[in-house]
Amino acid sequence: MDYKKQSARDLGVKSLYKYRGFEPDNTEYIEPIFKKNEIYFPFPSELNDPFECQFQLSVGDLNDLEYKARHRHRAYELQKHLSPKVTVEEYFKFYSTIPFEGHLARTESIRDKTYQIINAKWGIYSLSSDPLSALMWAHYANNHRGFCIEFSTDNDYFGRAWEVDYVRKIKFLDILDDINESSLFNALLTKTGEWSYESEYRLFSNAMDEVEGLPTQSRPKVSNFPVKALKSIIFGARMSKHDIDIVCGWLDEEHKHIKLKQVSLIGDGSLAIKEI
Repeated sequence: MDYKKQSARDLGVKSLYKYRGFEPDNTEYIEPIFKKNEIYFPFPSELNDPFECQFQLSVGDLNDLEYKARHRHRAYELQKHLSPKVTVEEYFKFYSTIPFEGHLARTESIRDKTYQIINAKWGIYSLSSDPLSALMWAHYANNHRGFCIEFSTDNDYFGRAWEVDYVRKIKFLDILDDINESSLFNALLTKTGEWSYESEYRLFSNAMDEVEGLPTQSRPKVSNFPVKALKSIIFGARMSKHDIDIVCGWLDEEHKHIKLKQVSLIGDGSLAIKEI
């Protein structure tokens, strides 16, 4: 599978942005971004969308002769691996007694077990291609009291973030479809249209280091990024000078290249960014 397909760098996206809320007494997950060059990769089940990285399996019409034949062929493939061994005839006899509800329950079990594998394998760091989204500033940066971090994509670390595909409904896969690495990876990059305002790109870290070329984890769910990839910090329009000073206090010599900016509110309801 081509894991570079639809990457930010391939699509010409020069920067990606991470919105962060800010509470002076709770900086556990944001201070290490600057002091240790660390970012946190939560598992899918830890994200705020309960449909995150989900997919659905369905069973077709078992009365359709062609579909039934495909189903029997799949049963034959399963039968070959059964232990203790049973004959094809014995297995087909048993298989023909399973009602539709039984097949459906099996698909739900397969779906749930597959999700458990996905959830234990992939860490996700969500980024946006839009630093001027009023909704993002409201929802993810504490109503402009937080800040936004700009990362460059001219490196292998952030350049390999992939664009999220927004769909009307979560896709159904038939139980007879080939559920492979590609279809599962697509599930990681699919969200419903209600979230399209996020303009999201996803950076993945493989918790088991099974996929070459992705950010490696220095400890569980944590990965170190190249400090030169950090381009700027954009402070929210309502972020106090006191809180801005706290964030700036985390910067040292290796951060001299970082530009400091702040959002300004335009009278027509739009946003702008200026250096400070």
